[in-house]
Amino acid sequence: MRAGARAGTGDWGRLFNRSYWVDRESAVAALLLTRALPFYDARIVELAADFERAAHAALGAASPV
Repeated sequence: MRAGARAGTGDWGRLFNRSYWVDRESAVAALLLTRALPFYDARIVELAADFERAAHAALGAASPV
């Protein structure tokens, strides 16, 4: 589980910084696909956190990150 994620949230990450997360409590899920290397690049980590906050905000759900 990522830092700052709510308990019960599932996530997955792969090479080229492709990832998804599912927040069961808020009923929100998202898929972020990039082709960036290296894996876990700091810019992509920041992008993913911003994306998660924006997804929660757009759906009116409280963001854990």
